[in-house]
Amino acid sequence: MTEIPKITERRTLHWRAFIASLLLPPVVTLGPLLLVSLAIPTLNTLLIVVYVMLVFGGAIYLLIGTPTLIWYLRRQPADPFKTALIALVSLLILIPAAPLFWLFTGDRDAMWISATLMMFGAVLAPLWAAIFALLYNRFTHGKEKKC
Repeated sequence: MTEIPKITERRTLHWRAFIASLLLPPVVTLGPLLLVSLAIPTLNTLLIVVYVMLVFGGAIYLLIGTPTLIWYLRRQPADPFKTALIALVSLLILIPAAPLFWLFTGDRDAMWISATLMMFGAVLAPLWAAIFALLYNRFTHGKEKKC
């Protein structure tokens, strides 16, 4: 017979905690590197790496990570391991975008640049997502409710 599909219960988001938890992981992870590179002037390459990771990685984190995390938190409570896994999977979904960009623009450097960014992203995306989940849990203090 015809079965009615089970509707998953949606959870409410705590927007202040969400925004704070979303913006703090890049600062928490890259802030110490930035301070070290400013304190030791010979580490200019480290300073460049930090800026590149913040600009490019942060943009992808906000553009792709925000809707992904909203979607995830509406369905399940924040779990650091699961959010890290979801972040890695969503980054891996972006990998075909690099060759497509290269095909449409004809820019050969775009392939190498995007490959480099993906290598940094494969480390930073799960790390930032896990820190996001820990901060979100800390900021909400178990105030999770279902709609």
